[in-house]
Amino acid sequence: MSVLGMDPAELRLHAARVDVLAEEPRSALEAARTTAADHDAFGVLCSFLVPLLAGTQLTGIAACATTVGSLATAATEVRSVAAGIEATDVAVAATATGLSRTVDGVREQAWPAAAGVVETVAGAAQATGEELVRGTVRQAVGAVVEAAAWLDRLEGSPVSPVAPPAVPVPVGVPVGVPAPGAEVAP
Repeated sequence: MSVLGMDPAELRLHAARVDVLAEEPRSALEAARTTAADHDAFGVLCSFLVPLLAGTQLTGIAACATTVGSLATAATEVRSVAAGIEATDVAVAATATGLSRTVDGVREQAWPAAAGVVETVAGAAQATGEELVRGTVRQAVGAVVEAAAWLDRLEGSPVSPVAPPAVPVPVGVPVGVPAPGAEVAP
């Protein structure tokens, strides 16, 4: 996976450079506006030159104005990108922090729950004998494996939704008691 890193401070510095670059065409624009030929610029004898030069002068003034406007827009857009990157970084950090807290909360709940199932196994071993113990051990191992697999999926792919593990049976509730005469695999 490739990583794209952008420093908002560098982007703002670049925008400032673009502002500096805009000064040169801005000066040219002001000079072109100042020196544009008036109707009486060449006197009566050469007054025919004013309309001939007006098209060229107006085109030059328009080109300078477009350049100045484009550079100002570019600098503004670069600053907007920098602000957007900072806002995105804040949002992603908040999401990652929330996700981390969720994973930690699941860990805190899943492992004590698995320990509760193991306590059930120990209690069942003392109370009812080997058949119930085998069923309860299978349940405890299944709950631990399911919780571990769920955590692995959650950590490996935080975007994809995964179902939480099944809620383990509370301590003291017999589960998996085989029917009388049923075979229980070791």
